[in-house]
Amino acid sequence: MTGGTFGWLAGEVLPELSAASSYALVGMGALLAGSTHAPVTAILLIFELSGRYHIVLPLLIACLLSTITASLLKRGSIYSLKLLRRGVEISHGREQRILKSITVRDVMVRDVKSVLESAPMVKVVALFRKFNLSCLSVVNQQGELVGMISFHDIAGAASEEEMSYLLIARDMADTEVDTVVPTDTLDKVLEKMEAEKVGQLPVVAEDGSGKLMGLILERDVISAYESELRLGWF
Repeated sequence: MTGGTFGWLAGEVLPELSAASSYALVGMGALLAGSTHAPVTAILLIFELSGRYHIVLPLLIACLLSTITASLLKRGSIYSLKLLRRGVEISHGREQRILKSITVRDVMVRDVKSVLESAPMVKVVALFRKFNLSCLSVVNQQGELVGMISFHDIAGAASEEEMSYLLIARDMADTEVDTVVPTDTLDKVLEKMEAEKVGQLPVVAEDGSGKLMGLILERDVISAYESELRLGWF
């Protein structure tokens, strides 16, 4: 209606250059493109309905501008808006939706081995050997995460007895460790694991204190994902 009205007004000024029906078709295409976020579909449909290929340039411009404007004003098209209101995100595919539905709290290991930052390396080495660990959390007296020690980090110290008594846990710990909180979703966990090239991440309290809450392992994330798939999540 807006396109037709504009065409009628233009026809009053320049009757030889204006056709109200062509403007109406352009307006129809713009409305369809904006509501569905599919400009190419709108353009092809208007061509199929009208056969007026001389309006290709104004139709192309109107459909593109309509789609861009609608995308900026409202996330989601007329088809996906109801799903977005229900919290269902379909733009990332089924895998991402599954991972977004599971939180760290559902998967993390709460009973994790940790050691005080002041503990001598001989004790750290003993813990690695006793429990066959791949990594060990280092905490302070308040239970706050200081860093992580991997078995690779202590390989040299473990072979030299004198070094084991001279060093403490904090000396060998990696203090630049990425962490997650219990309310984080598994898609964020996998992103951080991929970025850091690690198979586990420490879980800390949400209040910003840095208190160690547990550990989340990549194998547990994958296991939770596969479990949801077997239950027919879609």
